[in-house]
Formats: sequence, structure tokens, C-alpha cells
Amino acid sequence: LSGSLAALNGTTSWLSPTQELPAGRFHMGVPFDSRWRLTINGQTMKPQASFGTVMHYETGVGGAAQLNYSNPMSRYLWVLIQMLLWLAVVVGILQPNWRRRLARQKFEIPVMPPVVTLSGTNSETVES
Repeated sequence: LSGSLAALNGTTSWLSPTQELPAGRFHMGVPFDSRWRLTINGQTMKPQASFGTVMHYETGVGGAAQLNYSNPMSRYLWVLIQMLLWLAVVVGILQPNWRRRLARQKFEIPVMPPVVTLSGTNSETVES
């Protein structure tokens, strides 16, 4: 491993940097996955297993390399489902306040006449 250099740092499933790679072998410290694609000078290189479970590419003569990862469509579906579930949690937390406000607006307390008046103008005035 002497003379090795770090290459294509920062590659994610969303970001694919481009960098010059020398001739030789490009090792990746990730488990073998056929969704990774290394393109050198417009030519797609074939991934190979190395060291048991990780992967490498033969870079040929080298050149401008770009490493890409293609996400499966199910990943986008699961992210959408997770966002909807979090939205349901937030709405569930706020929901009781909405119900109380709606309950207060639906039912009005009826106006009841007083049981006893102390003004002295009616015949039902309480005397002490």
C-alpha cells in the first residue's frame, strides 16, 4: 500500500466528483455493490471483488475518473414514506389543540335567566 493516494473523496449517492486517476488499481473500502460505477475518460470500468468483501477497479491507463452510485428506486419510496410518517407525528401532536378549538366553537352555553334577582323590581325579590 505504499505509494497509495486517496482519490475521489466525498463521493456520495448524491455527489460524484471528478479526479485524475493514475494507471493501476483503484480500491474502495466499501462492500461489493454493483450499483457503484467508475467511469474513466468516458469508459465504464468493471468492478471486481478484492480482499474478500470490498471492491476494486482496474484503471487501465488512468485519466479523468468519476465515481457514481445509482440509488434504487425503492430508496426514494422509503424516504417519502418516512417523511409522511414524520408529518403524521407532527400533526398528531398538534391535533388535540385543534379538536379543543373546534369543540369550543361548536357548543355554545345557553343563556339562562338568573335564579334570583336582587334588584327589588320583581315580586320574587329576596328579603333579608
